[in-house]
Amino acid sequence: MGGPQPPEFAAAFSDDEEPAGSGEPAGQPKAWAAPPRTPPTPSAQQQPHPQRPQGPGQGPVAPGVQAAGPPSLLATCLGVLGEHLPDLLEDEECLQEVLPALPSEAKACLLAVARLRRLLCDAALAALADEGHTVLDLHGCGEALSEGGLCAALRRMPHLRCADLGSCHVSGATLRTLGECCPALEVLRLGSPATDGSASAARALTDILPVPQQRQEAPAADSWDALLAVEDPGQLSAAVGGPGRLMQLQCLCWPNIPFRAEQHCRRACPRVALNPTAEEVAARRLPPACDPRLRLDAALLAGVARSERWQQGAPQEQRPAVVHIAEKFRQAYISRERRLRERVERQWRQERRREERRRSAAEALIRQWEGEL
Repeated sequence: MGGPQPPEFAAAFSDDEEPAGSGEPAGQPKAWAAPPRTPPTPSAQQQPHPQRPQGPGQGPVAPGVQAAGPPSLLATCLGVLGEHLPDLLEDEECLQEVLPALPSEAKACLLAVARLRRLLCDAALAALADEGHTVLDLHGCGEALSEGGLCAALRRMPHLRCADLGSCHVSGATLRTLGECCPALEVLRLGSPATDGSASAARALTDILPVPQQRQEAPAADSWDALLAVEDPGQLSAAVGGPGRLMQLQCLCWPNIPFRAEQHCRRACPRVALNPTAEEVAARRLPPACDPRLRLDAALLAGVARSERWQQGAPQEQRPAVVHIAEKFRQAYISRERRLRERVERQWRQERRREERRRSAAEALIRQWEGEL
């Protein structure tokens, strides 16, 4: 097969034109020529799935969307860690060495699982806080967190963009820490009973709102948009009334905000959407996180395999109890003794019935004999 091929065989599989001396007229198609080649089209396996969201390490995931098909290896590992998260949080070595050593994306997902399973405390928040986090959702877990633990976690999240502190006790010191340590914050949610009645929180809110105040070293600007267009961060910070203001803040959700704080926010910060509805979010083209109906960590939970089992009201999975081998032997012995006892009782009842039948037959014979006499 490796020798020279016949000219007819070579011509049948060649795309070039027939040589001049081949015997066939030039320019005429051959009846046995191969059809023209077409570029291959990508198959269904090569095309990306249109509805399959990517994992936490593979790109953004739509809020509240679960992965279609089998989960990825990363999502499966995060699901296993989330299942055993109570045991991990009870171990001091895991809290101090194992959990802090995890990647930032894994810690963000486990933090969302801990919130969903109501496992958050100061120690757990400190172990799972990371400078790479951009979302912090503490909805429903504020009672288990102290103000000091919350402030310590905020200092370790300088790139935070969305924060839900709705159930936490937020005082003026917490808000000032948030303004100083998280300058890139865009969405802020407040509203616990302790925060609603805190006068210090209302006063501190006016200190962190992005209120422009022209000073001598500030750049000249005719409007808010022109001021935000300044590229130099130093010049932009010079236009505010001091350090610690959230210049990127776009949405503030505080349902029971004090009246004076609300009036100040609407008058001095018209760009900040205060308690927006879903229609206002769509009309003003705000980020999806501004919608109060959406959970901020929904995308993180979507990257954890079977995270829906921990949702509130979800049916709990019934798992068979693990029985020790000694307990199995004890139950087998009890079952055997019960069967033997039932068998003995059944034989005793049968023998008793046979004896009664024999006795009744003997009595009938005696009565018949007495009657014949």
